[in-house]
Amino acid sequence: MSAKEEEIYNAIDNGTYKFALQQCSKLLKKSPNVTFYQVLYNYILLESGKSSECLENCLKIMEKPPNDIKSLGLLNKIFSQLGKTEESFQVYENAAKKYPSFEILTHWFHLGCETNNVRVLQKSSMALKSLNSSNRLFHLWAAFTSYLLSISKEATAIEKTVIPKLGTKIVEALKPLRSEQEVYILVKLLESIGNFESVVSEILNFTGSNKLDLELQIILLKTLDKLEKYEELYHWSLVILNDYKLDDFNTWKYLIKSSLKLNKDVENMIKFYGTRNSRLALIELAVQRGESVDQSVYQYLNHIGCKPCAFFDIKSYFKYVDREAFKKWLDNNEILFSNEDRDMIWQVNVIKFKLLINIDLLDKDSFFDELIIKFNKYKHLLNKKEKTDFHQGDEFIVLVIQALLSKNFSTKNIIISILILEKILEKDKHEFHLRIWLVQLYKLINCHTQASLNFEKLKVKNIQFDILSHFLVSRLSSSYPDYDVLNRVFKIYKANKSETSYFIKIGFNKGSFNKLESMLEFHWRLENSSLKNHELLQYNKISRLLNNKEPLNEISDFGFSESYSDNRDFKVFWNTGVDEEILPLKEKLLANIPTDPQYDKIINLQEGLINGKITNIENADLSLLTDIEKWSFRLIYETTQLFNKRSSIARVSEIYRSKPKLELNLSWKVSHVLLVILDTAKSIQHIISNSYNKISKNDILNLKELNSRLIEKVRDEDILNAKQATVAELGKLKSQLKTSELLSKLGINSTHIDDVFDIINFSNNESFKLMKLL
Repeated sequence: MSAKEEEIYNAIDNGTYKFALQQCSKLLKKSPNVTFYQVLYNYILLESGKSSECLENCLKIMEKPPNDIKSLGLLNKIFSQLGKTEESFQVYENAAKKYPSFEILTHWFHLGCETNNVRVLQKSSMALKSLNSSNRLFHLWAAFTSYLLSISKEATAIEKTVIPKLGTKIVEALKPLRSEQEVYILVKLLESIGNFESVVSEILNFTGSNKLDLELQIILLKTLDKLEKYEELYHWSLVILNDYKLDDFNTWKYLIKSSLKLNKDVENMIKFYGTRNSRLALIELAVQRGESVDQSVYQYLNHIGCKPCAFFDIKSYFKYVDREAFKKWLDNNEILFSNEDRDMIWQVNVIKFKLLINIDLLDKDSFFDELIIKFNKYKHLLNKKEKTDFHQGDEFIVLVIQALLSKNFSTKNIIISILILEKILEKDKHEFHLRIWLVQLYKLINCHTQASLNFEKLKVKNIQFDILSHFLVSRLSSSYPDYDVLNRVFKIYKANKSETSYFIKIGFNKGSFNKLESMLEFHWRLENSSLKNHELLQYNKISRLLNNKEPLNEISDFGFSESYSDNRDFKVFWNTGVDEEILPLKEKLLANIPTDPQYDKIINLQEGLINGKITNIENADLSLLTDIEKWSFRLIYETTQLFNKRSSIARVSEIYRSKPKLELNLSWKVSHVLLVILDTAKSIQHIISNSYNKISKNDILNLKELNSRLIEKVRDEDILNAKQATVAELGKLKSQLKTSELLSKLGINSTHIDDVFDIINFSNNESFKLMKLL
């Protein structure tokens, strides 16, 4: 980059677009035929808000595509920012057709890696193969990307049928095949065209007497099963289990199925193994024979019942179990273990099985008492375990909290649950499930700073941010508008944009084709993450609330994805206990989190109204919004219509007056309501300042007056009232809980109660202090 180009880019970053255009015009005057300067000039137009003029000019440039990488890259970026996805890819395709150089083709291919576009990958790799027909790797790229395109959701009918046949021919022309990876490409293509007989023969012909590759093992067994070739399925299942010493449960299932079809007895062989998977295979054998599974289940539990996996293994077969007989067996067969840890795990599993038989036990006081007794019996083991080890007895506490909140989802019971969790976590600091419950419960009572502190203690890393951060950042702008939290979480998407695409390129270069499909899927899920969408919207809202646009530059390369992947884990609350959601409790527990990704599409429409990108919306479905968010949407919409001469100041005034009432209680809704009001007021200010359309001076004055009054009421009245109501409610609840029998049974004393109430009061106060500054 030349010094003059760097000067222009700095001017763009600083928002001095007029100066940037002047400097670029000088470059164009000096070198009118340099395409990059033409593209750069239009990029400045785009950044300065003249998107229509920019688009018109760039479409003309694309008719005679540039042949330099700098121009192609910037042109691609312009179309991407304009939302013209097809054109952004067409830039390289047009250039590749006219100037099929190695540099342009590899950049085109890398664009496919970076954007996860399998059609671009397939077209560019075919072009590379044609350009350098002696390069075997390019042939493999072309074949493998043909497979990827044929199975993609976007594939046309022709691409699903013709493309995999083309890919198959490319690989077959390379025979003899040299590696398992090359065989893998061929068999995946053969699978996609339905030639399953050839899948088997290609794998066996290549392998000969050598040990099968793991990936090819899986494909072989699956294909033999599909073809109903039971003699071969039986043979290869035995080879994998006996010769390869691979005690794999799916292989046991294939062995059982093929043995029954061939009328062979494998029961003694299964019993001989004596492993977890083989004991589970005996249950599977009973199922496939159509026999009772009960005795096999009891035998399994006699040996494996003291392990955490036992509950999940048996649960997967529970529909075949005689529940009454099983309950009697649990009641009458007390299994004793010399090891206390094993005994505790067995007792946890028994409790979970009983609950699985009858979930209504959660409502019974006797069951509730039993949970507390069993927790107290084993809590001394917390002193012996390693710091990071999981203490199975914590599951008793999770069940206590689930039972407590299922009975009555009140503020009082939420705080009782917090008191219990805080007490247990004093000794079991690293217990993940307890702390994620604590994060969410704190969020529900407006304690964002405390929730954030506990979320940090989870030590969330890498992809976990995309899976778990919704518990912290959902509706962050109307919870505790804080850039630092967003920046920490958003790093995963920045890393995905650079690091994951880098590893995909490495995968293609090394020919690791059996890993690439999952890597591309991983890349797509993060690139189109619904949580990423939500966070982008939170950046915009927090930027307005804090009057600070600088962090928006950090995310300028990211756009809202209309097609999304919802990767958020909502099941983490239920991974303990019976591993099933308690639906009425789930709805209340997640009340502050928009669980439907369609919510973000509505908020994105609202942002479009605020920024002037959208001028009219017909029949927008607001059902996923809270009452205050519905009011905000309607007010912003009606204000934009006022500037577009489709509404009146009287109508806008009416919506201002219809603002939902603020409920003064210890709840996330307090901050939510107040911050949505403040964000709405600042959005109206933005519309007034930036609208190209003009309205009467009197209407402007009235609108500004309505807005000022709205902000003043929040700052001068509502925040103070909410703070006073919070203090009063906390004082009342603390007095009640000082005499709680339940807390006493769990060894929770008055000092601990005082400490936790101080934390709750402080965290709520931090929220009110921040709001006063906005």
